[in-house]
Amino acid sequence: MKQFSINIPKLKEIEQMVWRIAQDICVKLTENILEELDQYIAEHRDTGRYKLKEKRPLGINLLFGYVGGETQLLLRPYSVSQTCDEETAWYDKRGDQTA
Repeated sequence: MKQFSINIPKLKEIEQMVWRIAQDICVKLTENILEELDQYIAEHRDTGRYKLKEKRPLGINLLFGYVGGETQLLLRPYSVSQTCDEETAWYDKRGDQTA
């Protein structure tokens, strides 16, 4: 009788397979969205104010897995001639943006 039985996965195994596939799809979609956003920002930035400093690795742990990639670090050079009346942001010695 055992020779006629078929090895069918159990419901729990099917659920685990579907969950893994959904996790992989979500990771790939999130990576693509973040890369496209980063590329859009780099292409449409004010090139006179923001310079590309370097590319840095970026990783985020989400519910559906680790999402990794590279992001472009944009730098706005500090100008000594800035005054308080300008609409631009001020930077302290570390380069962080302050109000």
